[in-house]
Amino acid sequence: MNARQETKFSMYLAVQAVLDRHTITWQGLKAFADGVVEFKQQVAVVNDTARAQGAAGGSGEQKRIARQTLATAASKLGKALLVYARQTGDTSLARQVDQSPSDLLALRDTDCARAAAQIVGAARTQLAALADYGCERGARQRGGRSADGLRSADFQAAHR
Repeated sequence: MNARQETKFSMYLAVQAVLDRHTITWQGLKAFADGVVEFKQQVAVVNDTARAQGAAGGSGEQKRIARQTLATAASKLGKALLVYARQTGDTSLARQVDQSPSDLLALRDTDCARAAAQIVGAARTQLAALADYGCERGARQRGGRSADGLRSADFQAAHR
């Protein structure tokens, strides 16, 4: 999928999540319930088609490696920030950066890149304090390049 299609599909998934959360509200309305069933079927078709198209491309392995690199770098940076947040009592920062590589990899491409970018952004705001928590400047820089690299791998291929 290209970036526009990815955004549109993300919106469909958000609508589906809202419908699932509020089933009791609409389940008694037969016409609406029929529409929801058809909507969910169409979302499944779009998802299957996107997976089939993604498997046909040659950049899938590169994208997988970029995502793995991004998730690993962001998680390491996040762990350093998490230690700092716990030491300073910053629970908001702790919630924002407590992400394992598997947590990040479970997200959709754009959400993974966004979460990694938030971790890098949080690190940049705490730059001076992080040296005492095991995060050298090079690791922070690699984390930022990884986030940019995933965005580049995702969207350059989609816009060719």
